[in-house]
Amino acid sequence: MLRDWFGTPSVIACFYGWVALEAISWLHYLLTFQAFYPWFIPRATEGASTDHQNDKTTGQREVERFVDAARHSVFDLREFLEGWFRAPLHAIAREDMIAWLRRVCVQADDVDASWYDAVIADMSGQLNIHFDSRESDGRGKLWQHAFGKSARPMLFTHEPLDDKFVPSSFYLMFTLLRSASRVALWLQGYRRHSAGCLVYWYRPTGAAAHQAPHMFFHGVGPLHIPYLLLLRQIQHSRAMLLPELPWMSLAGGSVPKTSEIVHSLQLMVKRHASTAQGMQLMGHSAGSFYMSSYLMQAAPGQVERAVFLDPHCLLLCTPHVVSNFLYRRPTDMLDWLRYRFISQEISMQRFFRRSFRWMDHQIWLEHCATMPEHCLFVLGGKDEICPTYLLRKYISERKRASQIVWNPNHRHGQFMLSPATLRHIGRFCTASQTGQ
Repeated sequence: MLRDWFGTPSVIACFYGWVALEAISWLHYLLTFQAFYPWFIPRATEGASTDHQNDKTTGQREVERFVDAARHSVFDLREFLEGWFRAPLHAIAREDMIAWLRRVCVQADDVDASWYDAVIADMSGQLNIHFDSRESDGRGKLWQHAFGKSARPMLFTHEPLDDKFVPSSFYLMFTLLRSASRVALWLQGYRRHSAGCLVYWYRPTGAAAHQAPHMFFHGVGPLHIPYLLLLRQIQHSRAMLLPELPWMSLAGGSVPKTSEIVHSLQLMVKRHASTAQGMQLMGHSAGSFYMSSYLMQAAPGQVERAVFLDPHCLLLCTPHVVSNFLYRRPTDMLDWLRYRFISQEISMQRFFRRSFRWMDHQIWLEHCATMPEHCLFVLGGKDEICPTYLLRKYISERKRASQIVWNPNHRHGQFMLSPATLRHIGRFCTASQTGQ
């Protein structure tokens, strides 16, 4: 009977129609993104500077902080450099170091050479080695320096886009999931608004109308639909603000500047809260980028509690997140699906390789004056993106008052399937109302 059903003319017509649609989609990809797209937005460009006005002082400050962190054994400097250069330490030349600092870390061409000398001397002293100079390539510019054959640094914002064709049926699935997310939020009492450059969902609550809201930042995926069970644990305690980040939901479009996003978030809070004092923040995965950006520009004491779920914003200077998301080849089927349909998707490549400045989103627990006293960190021991073992050590040493939910067998995002972890998060978010 099943064979007869698949043999009906209508099913055969649908199959050929689907094949034709995918063929048209593939031709569209070739013509648009492989042929014409590079004429307007080069595939090998000067990186994040195409979308953002670079602030060299921010990059210099972050470099000095991660060098200082290595000095205090937050991470191993040798592993740090070998991870970024994908080569043994002896294969990294002095020119390689300067070019990497300039392109990836500072992302500015007008930094004084003495600053690079001081940073390299500091790292050389920590490692007890000397970075040898390679002979000049005759062009006179370190920016154009060709790296040694062994050193292959991850210059992700200065490399060609590594995108691959994604079937239109995958985009259709994501579109349906985004629509389902919005319907589900509407049915739960959320209403859609806009502020500045962002669209967001707001759900009031009468339980604690005098309290500041809870703001949640989703990660890469179909908006909020993966988090519905989590939201049910926390949405009854106070008003909820859920900003949409479409560039992390395979919806395309341009990526606003970080300053514009933070300003839009501030407008949301002002519109729906009589006071911003005592608000709560929660961010998952790449959503923690904007959670950290908002937190670093908040007033002291404004944020009462913060929840970091598989956070990318901690120790972002280390090579793990960039390497695991953009470069590491898959090791299993789930990893392959993530790499093939998310990491290599054109809008994700456009975001991470052209609009992403890691120094705008990194947060240091010891340097952030607005970091709340009460923080919860949810980490998975088998996370394929975040260096969770390193993060666990760092959090334990730098913020001992924090709570850490450690799931040794969880992969990235797997906490959403753990009722015990979701209940723990819910209790943490409602503890302020019970005086805990």
